[in-house]
Amino acid sequence: MKTRSVLALIVLLVSATANAALYCEYNPTLALSNSSPYNPPYYVGDSFAMAVNRTAEFSIQPPGGGITSLGTKSAHTITGVTLTQPGWHTLRAFRLGSYCILNEFVASLPSLGTVSVSGTLWTFNDLTFSVTSSGGLGPKTYDWDFNDGNTASTSGTSVVHQFSAAGTYVVEVEVTDNNGRTDTATKTVVVTDNPNVPGLPGPIYDDHLGCGGLSARHEISWSAPATGATASTYRLTISGGGSSNTYWNSTTSKIRWLAPGTVHTVTVRGCTSQSESTCGPTRTGQFTTNDCAGDDD
Repeated sequence: MKTRSVLALIVLLVSATANAALYCEYNPTLALSNSSPYNPPYYVGDSFAMAVNRTAEFSIQPPGGGITSLGTKSAHTITGVTLTQPGWHTLRAFRLGSYCILNEFVASLPSLGTVSVSGTLWTFNDLTFSVTSSGGLGPKTYDWDFNDGNTASTSGTSVVHQFSAAGTYVVEVEVTDNNGRTDTATKTVVVTDNPNVPGLPGPIYDDHLGCGGLSARHEISWSAPATGATASTYRLTISGGGSSNTYWNSTTSKIRWLAPGTVHTVTVRGCTSQSESTCGPTRTGQFTTNDCAGDDD
């Protein structure tokens, strides 16, 4: 019996590192208990344990380490350790030449380090956010929240973003690995107005100029931006009454015939040329056109 026990133990030590497994061998009387947990994949911080149906000697072998006895445990006693390092771990229950074994690879939890940003912290300027990342099991995804109403999801550790308004923003990134384990990191940035593009135009006003046929004549006006570069043109969009039209407008007003008695939304941006890449922040306004009832110029 002693010779068989020694041989079984040798086979156990040699084979334990071959593959991930939970099994029993050499004696059908030693088996896994119904209460034995098995929850792969395992991560640092998880419980690594099992239970068998007979009294047995338990031991644990961490990666690169020796075998440590966990003592003799009675039947159906869940026995194990809390994992503290990544790598292959082997938990054994041994009894008179038979054994049960839990052999699994343990992963590090996904972990994010410092979030960095490159680029001048101006509005309407490309900023590259990057984060250091380690641990976890791939593939991993990175979900970014810029706290300006915009989000992004990437498979890599960097993303490019523009802010459209000056202010202080807490940028948050969350990594999720292939098994749903997560970690988060943040970066606070202070964004100022870009001196190379016009600032925010003044409030939008509407004046009713009269009616004709089935249309209402309105003048839409705004004031030039008080900050940033000088606007040489404006990107103007008027939407309502079932239509939407966009114009390049060289002045701070626009006269249009519009559908009467309807709500219209107006957006305007100051630009240094007729290219949206040179435009500043968007001013939005809304008004209802005159219904022109009994009014025909």
